[in-house]
Amino acid sequence: MGTSSTKALEQGQTLPDTKSAMTREFLTTSNIAKQHWTNSHSPSSGTLRYSALDLAVMADKGDPFATQLWSDVGDALGATLALVIDFLNPDAIVIGGIFPRQEFRLRPSMERSLHREALPENLECCTIRGSELGERISDYSALAVAMVGQQLHDVAAQLTNAVEGQ
Repeated sequence: MGTSSTKALEQGQTLPDTKSAMTREFLTTSNIAKQHWTNSHSPSSGTLRYSALDLAVMADKGDPFATQLWSDVGDALGATLALVIDFLNPDAIVIGGIFPRQEFRLRPSMERSLHREALPENLECCTIRGSELGERISDYSALAVAMVGQQLHDVAAQLTNAVEGQ
């Protein structure tokens, strides 16, 4: 989506009817924390710097800002997953990162969004769960990328040798 569409959203204008509500929602979720902060706080510095842990502790203490933020993030996650489910129709989606630790906060609003946005027959066939790799997911991902990179290097070398040998 072009910059002009994003600016139109920021100014409160609507996108052409050919754009879906999910696309509009997805574009606006990047400012969720900023919007909540602006609506519920008056920061003197104007800078918002909360970690996920800070927001989890705040939500545990009943802070309405943090609680609503987690709900909105789950809603945006659900809308995004609905797009993936409708376009790719996967049997399963495994989510890593913070999701396994904060699933109890994210899943309720994620599920509501999924049921609202995804095609029911596609959603019925897809299970969504947190990764069982835990905090080491990035280590495994880096290792997988390195292994694929090495394989590609080996294939390129074989192709180069084959072409030079002819």
